[in-house]
Amino acid sequence: MAQPQQPPDLYVENGRSYHSYQRGLYWLPHDDAECERLDVLHNLFYQQDQLNLPLHSAPLRVRPDDPLRILDLGCGTGFWAIDIADQYESNAEVIGLDLVNAQPPLVPRNASFIVNKSFNERFWPFAEDHFDLIHLSMITACVVEWPQMYDKIFRYLRPSIGYVEHLEFDLTPRYLGGPRINDSNIIRFWEDLVRASADAGRPIAYDPQATFRDLTGAGFVDIDHRVIPVPWQYDPRRDPNYKIGATFDVAFLKGVGLESYAMAPFSRVNQWSAEEIRRYIKAVCDEFHGTRVELESHVHIWRARKP
Repeated sequence: MAQPQQPPDLYVENGRSYHSYQRGLYWLPHDDAECERLDVLHNLFYQQDQLNLPLHSAPLRVRPDDPLRILDLGCGTGFWAIDIADQYESNAEVIGLDLVNAQPPLVPRNASFIVNKSFNERFWPFAEDHFDLIHLSMITACVVEWPQMYDKIFRYLRPSIGYVEHLEFDLTPRYLGGPRINDSNIIRFWEDLVRASADAGRPIAYDPQATFRDLTGAGFVDIDHRVIPVPWQYDPRRDPNYKIGATFDVAFLKGVGLESYAMAPFSRVNQWSAEEIRRYIKAVCDEFHGTRVELESHVHIWRARKP
């Protein structure tokens, strides 16, 4: 089994651990609680009783004498890279790239993980025209300039047969039903987070039109876009997808998800104390669980080919 590299230095801020590269610039934490949340989201996307998404939808050409080359960009805890390495076994070489080491100590022989300073750097440690598939998931808060990111992805994919697949969670709370709440903590929290994250240089607001424009501008063709609704609620009497809603609730409301997204921008930009932020998050969760308002967010899945 391949052994991942050692993690970079971390620092603690408001009770959460963050990686020290360009300290203060990146605002998603790296600690056990966040790693567990990422694993919950992986299950939400790929488990059979959840969204049950395929690991990829690109028509990859398996060649017995030339293994597939797959890059997981911003690989997090490495579960997607490990799963696809297991799926293809000797027919693929899988590399996970991230700022930090959060992967398990034992991984498949055909998977390896690289701790890189930043995938926002101009060059990556690979040859150009190299990969059959570059996968990225939930890295909106980590990317400086999306047009440049897609340009780099394009450069490192194999001509004609190389694909990018990008999964992004648009957390915008969309009203489905239930009581209308005047001066809603949920809506106010989201609006505050959109402003603070934009001011921090890592906007959380997601714009699918911008994604299409950036993919097209980079030169990609055969662009495919799917939007999958994800309910927040978890009552089986109201929603047949209640298991999905229950997992969302664990990842964002009952767990540390809202704190993961809000603690750094609210404390660094708005200058709020950790206690104020946690009280605000509690008010959001209490409102949702106490009023039975029905909400959903959207998962966006993009696939595009390099001609």
